[in-house]
Amino acid sequence: AAVAAVAGLELVKEEFREEAERCWSVGEDGLVPGWLADMTPAGREYNTMVLMYEDAFSKPRPMDDRPWKRLPAAIVQVIPGDKREEDLALATAFFGPAEGQPRPGGVVLDLGCGWAYIAKRLAQTGNYDLVLASDVAWSPLEIGRADIENEGVGPEQGLLMLRADVQELPFKSETADYVYWGMCLHKVADPAAALREVSRVLRPGGKLYATLIPGMRLKQEAVEVWAKEAGLVEVSAVIPSTFMYLRASKPAR
Repeated sequence: AAVAAVAGLELVKEEFREEAERCWSVGEDGLVPGWLADMTPAGREYNTMVLMYEDAFSKPRPMDDRPWKRLPAAIVQVIPGDKREEDLALATAFFGPAEGQPRPGGVVLDLGCGWAYIAKRLAQTGNYDLVLASDVAWSPLEIGRADIENEGVGPEQGLLMLRADVQELPFKSETADYVYWGMCLHKVADPAAALREVSRVLRPGGKLYATLIPGMRLKQEAVEVWAKEAGLVEVSAVIPSTFMYLRASKPAR
């Protein structure tokens, strides 16, 4: 947990350092408190219903503002046919490593994490040094935290959670090795700007795996162009069924 906490502190921009230290610094008991950190800019809030920013004089707070609960580990319940498990398998295969190779380590961002199912499962693999689950809304973060706690997962397994806006990510440039972005690109106000932010925080050689719902403003060709304009390479946006799958990489130096 201490290693994950230190890594988390080093990733965030200076303006969010105090909040990171409050939530993720190791306490006198040797534990990371694991508060849900708020790393959204002040003065406005994103309305996911109308896909617009609105002026805000104060920030919303979580309903249950508390540190992380350490509960006994429960048996991991995976529902047969769960679409999230399919996405998890596709993402981890894209991130690597190949079967039989050493664990990749590194930092994974789960953007627009919702109930943080994917973040939880990534942490449970033990393949990564740090998994950061972020969403712009408190409610899914709180629901996800309770579910994760019930499975005995948390900062000790390298999982930290925060409220953040994908169009204004609180992380320094080139800090993430992998980004999982599930079913959220179609919910942002400016998809091109959001892809630029994702590209900014990816390290050279880092990888993006995203799923989204295509539509009038999110056509396959447009998504590929935005990703390339954001500085990503090896861009592939495919629509095998109802959803679009986007894979891309940051150029290696």
